[in-house]
Amino acid sequence: MNTNESRIKKAKTLLRSSPLSNQGGKTIPRLRNPDEMTVSVLLIEAKEVLDVMIWRGIEPDAVTYNYLIDGYYLTNIMDEAVKAFKIMADKGCSPTNFSYNILINGYCKTNRIDEAMCAFREMSVKGLIPDVVTYTTLIRGFFQVGRP
Repeated sequence: MNTNESRIKKAKTLLRSSPLSNQGGKTIPRLRNPDEMTVSVLLIEAKEVLDVMIWRGIEPDAVTYNYLIDGYYLTNIMDEAVKAFKIMADKGCSPTNFSYNILINGYCKTNRIDEAMCAFREMSVKGLIPDVVTYTTLIRGFFQVGRP
């Protein structure tokens, strides 16, 4: 088994043995401190599963898109995270507070505070009410870029 195959196997084992969390009423695996390679492998597999779902006529839900968006952000591909977020909305899958919080966090962590604020404003336009996570993320983002 080559090094990549070994890492893929390790990533899959890690995912299967992860504790579970609840997101929008669905129980899902939660990784604790995955390395970038693990996240990259899981992201590739997640995108493949998403493509198969769509090919089979199964509409992905917000949880599916949230994982994809978060995965892109975690692998430092924020522009792909934004594209996935837009595709989600274009496909008629309404982003949730959790979706916006992921996007806002990604923008803040990549010092794109103005884009984070646009996403924050868009939440209200869409009828979503920002929560403590939204506000805390924005406050941290402003301090990170030196704009308290």
